[in-house]
Amino acid sequence: MRILPIFLLAFAAFPSSAPAQGAKKEHPPFTGPAPIPVPELGPECFTLMNRDLMAIQLTVSDQADPSGAQAYRLSGIGLLSESDWAGAITAFTQSLKLNKNQADVYLLRGFALLKQATPDTDGALNDFDQAILLEAKQISALYMSAHLRNQKWTDEKIKTRVDELKKVTDAKTTAKTKLDKETAALKDAQDAADAQQKKVDDAKSSADRAQTDLNGKQTNLDTANANYRRVIDDPNDKDQKNLDRAKAILKDEKEKVDNAIKALKEYKETEDKENKELTKKNAEVTKQKKVVDTATTDSEKAGTEVQNKTAKITAAVQDLQLAVQNFKTVISLDPNRKAKVDPEIEKANKKIKDLSPN
Repeated sequence: MRILPIFLLAFAAFPSSAPAQGAKKEHPPFTGPAPIPVPELGPECFTLMNRDLMAIQLTVSDQADPSGAQAYRLSGIGLLSESDWAGAITAFTQSLKLNKNQADVYLLRGFALLKQATPDTDGALNDFDQAILLEAKQISALYMSAHLRNQKWTDEKIKTRVDELKKVTDAKTTAKTKLDKETAALKDAQDAADAQQKKVDDAKSSADRAQTDLNGKQTNLDTANANYRRVIDDPNDKDQKNLDRAKAILKDEKEKVDNAIKALKEYKETEDKENKELTKKNAEVTKQKKVVDTATTDSEKAGTEVQNKTAKITAAVQDLQLAVQNFKTVISLDPNRKAKVDPEIEKANKKIKDLSPN
């Protein structure tokens, strides 16, 4: 078994496809020493990462590669040295399919993903995080994971998140104020309907009493009428006074019945009037309930929006907190990087503060 540094293996023209399992690996002659091309893309991270990539030690075994992962891994490194980012990504992906427990392959694929014409920062970040899971002290992965998170949360994006949260929070306050107002209006409408219901009940009670009174007077009239008929029909009663008295009582009872009928009619009219008003009041309650339902929905929706925007703020803060943690781990593993990493930590902490204005 031979241990070779990456800066030697990188110059070998490894094939882009894996050799058959069990076959002896034959490596073409080296074409000459040269560093792996890592053009600057702006951030100093690539300068740091280039140094780490050069330091990776690769194990080349003369024994058969049971899974075939090693062959694809070495092929990917060869393609990486030729700046064939797409080919390297394909080779590294195949290697990981065969053996997912390769921290350095995740690191290298993440690097290749960033070097494409259109960098896949999300994919690279996932690869760097996976490399950390497999090898907690992988400095390059720690640094790149932290740097990409720090880079992702620009001042403009942070301002947008904070402004969005403020907007939906204000909307929630407005919706809650309206809901309170409409709920109070519903209570007033319900109170008015309840009061009107009492008027209807009172009117009905009055009409019922008037009906009872009419029934009693109608009974008295029937009695008076029967008595009058008896006096008229009695051949033995020739006293005119008795007839006049019976006639007077009958007349009086008729007047009482007429008055009772008139009173009952008035009470019934009042009851009908109050019932119509109750129908109107109940319709107002029904209408206001719909208004309250809409206001409740709007308020709940606004509350959900606040929760969603708050969750996004929280995710951003957690992202940056993880970046700070990883930056600090980098410094603890390699104190020589402190001067370059400290400014990144300062930026990340400022962004965390900006995301938490309260």
